[in-house]
Amino acid sequence: SVFIVSSEEKEISLVVMSNADLGRPRGCSFSKTVKLALATGLKRCPAEVGPQLRQQYPDQPYDERLLIAMEPIVDSGDRGDSRMFCVGYGDGWVHASKGRWLSGMISHSDFHWGGTELFVFCK
Repeated sequence: SVFIVSSEEKEISLVVMSNADLGRPRGCSFSKTVKLALATGLKRCPAEVGPQLRQQYPDQPYDERLLIAMEPIVDSGDRGDSRMFCVGYGDGWVHASKGRWLSGMISHSDFHWGGTELFVFCK
């Protein structure tokens, strides 16, 4: 898929939900997470929410990572993995990253995420 940035500035209301908040304390697949959130009236985020959230969230708590629930972007690697943006702060989660970071996390529809993982949706 292609990552397109909006040509005009928009204000978007974001909601952070865990799989436990969505009724799955033991976690579930990414596709199930999205399905449960959509059933509550939430929406997937535009991809640009990831980079914008990283810029606009300088006081993110240490050890927090937020997975952006978005249409996946296919990476350019040999396997062509589907990825979503992840906004984090901490040590060692992404290739020994330290501090505040933005990365692409696997978002295959059947990839299992734990109950405490935090996903960002649009209201």
